[in-house]
Amino acid sequence: MGHRLAVQLTTARALRSAAAITVGCLLAGCSLFGAPDQGPSRIEQGRSVDTGRRRFDAYFAEVAELREKLSARDSDLFLVRQPLVDEMSVGVEAPISAVMAATRERVEKLKGYGVLLDLRLTPTPIVISQTGELAPDDNEDALLKAIQESALRGMSTFREYQQLSAVAEQLDAARGELAEDISRLPADFQKTELVEVELVGAGRVLDGVKQKLAEDTKSLALYLVALSEAVGTGGADLRDTSCDEALAKYKPVRPKRWSKKSGSAGTGRAPAATGPKGATTPAASRPASGGDFDM
Repeated sequence: MGHRLAVQLTTARALRSAAAITVGCLLAGCSLFGAPDQGPSRIEQGRSVDTGRRRFDAYFAEVAELREKLSARDSDLFLVRQPLVDEMSVGVEAPISAVMAATRERVEKLKGYGVLLDLRLTPTPIVISQTGELAPDDNEDALLKAIQESALRGMSTFREYQQLSAVAEQLDAARGELAEDISRLPADFQKTELVEVELVGAGRVLDGVKQKLAEDTKSLALYLVALSEAVGTGGADLRDTSCDEALAKYKPVRPKRWSKKSGSAGTGRAPAATGPKGATTPAASRPASGGDFDM
């Protein structure tokens, strides 16, 4: 009995060790079967994966869907900068630096008329404008709308990138769980090697997704910072100063107090009512004991 138990424990430890090696090897991208590199997996080639196991196939479909969503994204941020490109008439091929320079030139022109601007990015992008005494000679509203629309698109895209990054991390963590499940597949399962190859391929796809998301998120963050700096001419500071000055001038009106001579609240009585000819109507007296209010 003791010998049999020892053999069972040894076998269990060996299986756990083998499972750990399997998982580590898959996550590292090596082959368990010692076969030469067969090239890109089906999922890396953009082809569907059918292992006959629902959990594995659903996972590979999610990875492929994430890659499709990211590939549809605009890495050069054209949709984000399009409102400014159209307003500045700089051309669709203009680099971001040229778009920012044109935006700054227009903003400085408005500053000459006493119009100060600032761009607040969070929680929702909004352009803060403080208008001076002189009227600008160009379409101020069109410029402000273009700046705000570009910032809105940028922040929306930034949040979408954050969500996609979270999905990529979740899928990468799930890959380790699926790798552990390989050791639990039936011995007669014919597609074990396919599962292994595709899990390795999914890891490569996710690595590429996360790298692209990191690069695009960085580019987008730099764009939003550059736009905020190009627009900022002190509009927010002027607004805050104006608010402080208004608060300093504000004097709250205190309510008047009744004097004892006119029947004030200090006596506990209201002023006596006046009749039609100026006659004074006596105040109502308290009910006698035993009346409706008698306790």
